[in-house]
Amino acid sequence: MCLNRDVTLISLDVVTLFTNIPKELIMNNIEKRWRYIEKKNLIPKNKFLYILIALNLILNSTYFTFD
Repeated sequence: MCLNRDVTLISLDVVTLFTNIPKELIMNNIEKRWRYIEKKNLIPKNKFLYILIALNLILNSTYFTFD
């Protein structure tokens, strides 16, 4: 499978898991702080919806087990 030239592939490496933070809080805070986040990356505002979709996928497809 080939990616389009306008697609950016990212990799996330989790060092510490914060399992007690509600996903909705994370999504809302990223949305509220996007103007600060966009200064540190190359993803334009018109692609913000894709970031939220990807983040939602990541947060809903991971799990934590202990012992």
